[in-house]
Amino acid sequence: MPPRVAASLLVLASCAASDGLDFDDLCFGKCDGISLEEHSGPALLEWSELVQLSPLPGRRQGASYTIDNAPAGLVDKVNRLLVTPFVNNEAFKAGTRPHHPTHDKLGATVDVAFWNIERGQQLPAIRDVFAAAQDSSARDRLYSSRIKPEARTGDARAQLDKQLDALGTADVIVLNEVDRYMKRSGYTDVVAELGKALDMNWTWGAEFIEIDPVALGIEKFQRQDFLDYDTTAHKVVDNGVIPEADLQAETAEANQLTAVDSTKSRNVHGNAILSRYPIVKARVIPLQTVCWDWNSGERTPRSFIQEGKNIVAEKLFLEKWMRQIRHGGRNMLIADLYVPGLTAQGTTMEHVAGVRENTLTVVTAHLEAVSSPACRAKQMAEVMAKIAEIKNPVVFGGDLNTFGSDGRPTTIESLLRNRVTDWQYITRKVLGRLLPYSGWVFTAADIINWVRLKDDPTGVNVPLLLPNPEKGLFDTVEKTTFADGAKFDFRGDHTRTVNATGKTLANSNQRDDKGFKTTSSLARTIGIGKLAFVGKWKLDWIFARGYARAGRDTKASYRMAPHLPRTLEELQLATIDPATGTAERLSDHAPLTVVLPIKDPCAEGSTCSGDDAGTLEFGDTTWTDANTLP
Repeated sequence: MPPRVAASLLVLASCAASDGLDFDDLCFGKCDGISLEEHSGPALLEWSELVQLSPLPGRRQGASYTIDNAPAGLVDKVNRLLVTPFVNNEAFKAGTRPHHPTHDKLGATVDVAFWNIERGQQLPAIRDVFAAAQDSSARDRLYSSRIKPEARTGDARAQLDKQLDALGTADVIVLNEVDRYMKRSGYTDVVAELGKALDMNWTWGAEFIEIDPVALGIEKFQRQDFLDYDTTAHKVVDNGVIPEADLQAETAEANQLTAVDSTKSRNVHGNAILSRYPIVKARVIPLQTVCWDWNSGERTPRSFIQEGKNIVAEKLFLEKWMRQIRHGGRNMLIADLYVPGLTAQGTTMEHVAGVRENTLTVVTAHLEAVSSPACRAKQMAEVMAKIAEIKNPVVFGGDLNTFGSDGRPTTIESLLRNRVTDWQYITRKVLGRLLPYSGWVFTAADIINWVRLKDDPTGVNVPLLLPNPEKGLFDTVEKTTFADGAKFDFRGDHTRTVNATGKTLANSNQRDDKGFKTTSSLARTIGIGKLAFVGKWKLDWIFARGYARAGRDTKASYRMAPHLPRTLEELQLATIDPATGTAERLSDHAPLTVVLPIKDPCAEGSTCSGDDAGTLEFGDTTWTDANTLP
């Protein structure tokens, strides 16, 4: 039988199914608007094309990305890459099916993980961790080779085992900072490698095309790059203190480290979603809110103020090394997964027109780090506006860079401009002149505010006295109402957590004794124990909306609501280089996990707020593949 005829018969057979779609009925063509492709995606740029684009200014203008003086065909190729997702359902076609784990009092669940994997630069270790999360033999190997000796036994081992178990049941894994074919990550196609290792379907969207001359290997370091830099005179000085042999050696080493294999380098960077559920549809939506221009902004040399702020050594080569000239910009990646059991029947959604049954929508966005909190809030508002039309359960995972301060480069001009436009700063100065002791009051308030917001950017915003720059972002998420009336879960019910900590978002993000368990930290912090205030942030977040129409109503449905969140900070910090035994982090961010029950874990009429929530309502979902629900 000819392949085209066979495919057509498959589609017709799928569409003729009378009892709704299930895994065996899904078609690999089109069926009632549902498509499932084995593999698709736009063309990547060749190294020679990247070199051609490297010196050219580019910017987003509405729906298009424009590049000055570039050939029209090359600009079209760039735009296709920036708006077209790669989708790969090869794992599903090969027979992979979800683990669909079960949890006490929750029944069958969809378990989700989010992780900013820092470009995938530690991909072998990350792959080993995912393997250890699912296989006992691989776990033994991980402990013996990649885990610090002090964490291999006792309470430390028990903690890591719980975190690995949580990662191992995840049928959906959302990733930020995912390289493809870049030198810094070993020219690896990171998402494809993880998809293959985990037997998962995947989709990936390009955020940035990396065209920095250093990243392309076309800019060479010179002897003068390693001379002393006089921050008073603002110039390079050759005072003869540095031996000539050292200058030559450092120059040669830098050029060796930045040499690029042009046959392997494709230099793209973005976000990904991996899933054991088939990916029915995916889309990439570039964000129109540009908080930092990674093209023109990175071409501008840093001022001496910025050098001091970043504690950059007085060497010009570091500016080249840290620079990231790019085409593209921040975006959002959206994937619709086919999840049998997510039907509207028996819920408050059953009378809502247009509800998509058996669908879970997964969303990710990496908000701008080089930005003010106000601009990040605008980016989040854009994300929420784009997904508000959805009428089925949604889970969002992303690095939102909620560190509470302005990450933009500092210059004298920007300092003056910010002061002139900052009404709170101006008001404080005026009151300081008019009211005795007001300066002391504001100083005390600042100390209180710093402690109050430590590890918790969701706190209340009291303008002037106790401001919270990040509150607008979380208000935007909480106020978002989807087309079916549902909202993101902000309940913070302590009975739905792993450590009985409550308050805002505790259902979806693990809280600690103070604030949230942090997801990002510097290599070294200042302080002792819980007083290590400097260098630790809660930057990464998971938000979920199920069938509840009120974000904080503990009597509303907990079906597909977030439960048992974990931040795997101990796992992030426990790994070592197996060759040297020295500490070597998997990433500069810790993974997050959360559990979403497919059926409401509360009996009809229950308040859904306690441990004795009632009889589970699950088990009536029909799976026709080998992994049949009990």
